[in-house]
Amino acid sequence: MASGLAAGTVLASCNRVDFGPKEGYTEKDVQNYPTGEVDKTDWTADGSWDKQERDLFKDSGVNLNAAGRGAFNSIGLYPNPCAEYVHFYLGNRPVRNTPAPAAEPLQMRAVVVDKKYRPVHRFAGPANAGSEQKFAVQFPADKFEDGKLYRLYYVVYDANNQLYLKGHGDIKIKR
Repeated sequence: MASGLAAGTVLASCNRVDFGPKEGYTEKDVQNYPTGEVDKTDWTADGSWDKQERDLFKDSGVNLNAAGRGAFNSIGLYPNPCAEYVHFYLGNRPVRNTPAPAAEPLQMRAVVVDKKYRPVHRFAGPANAGSEQKFAVQFPADKFEDGKLYRLYYVVYDANNQLYLKGHGDIKIKR
């Protein structure tokens, strides 16, 4: 009985998002300036994902086990907390010696999950035209609870489904 309870506890903990220390998200205003806590695990390029994370994008056609083609000098999301929409952006110059993405807008797929890894919202679309790759993402009021934290997983890729980067970040809804 005790071992069954322990196994159940381990399984339950595997299916919950760890938002990290303190508030669990990086606070930014509508002009992308930091306004408080910074979660250093958010808005970076993730190395490998576990099966549960990869399964969020199983229909994408992008090889999530491939090395990303580029790391950018800045990745982020603002405002955070947000009421209805955010801007997800990639800095305008690759850090490594990789092709600049400005010639053709990159594509992004995003899946927002709740604290139990349940998908709440999905988004797919191109970046805006220009040197900074920026994506607008809406958070419909009928899908997101005020005051709650959510995790956004993202996959950024080119027109040939070549992975540029994958990662995650946490978002707080504040209406």
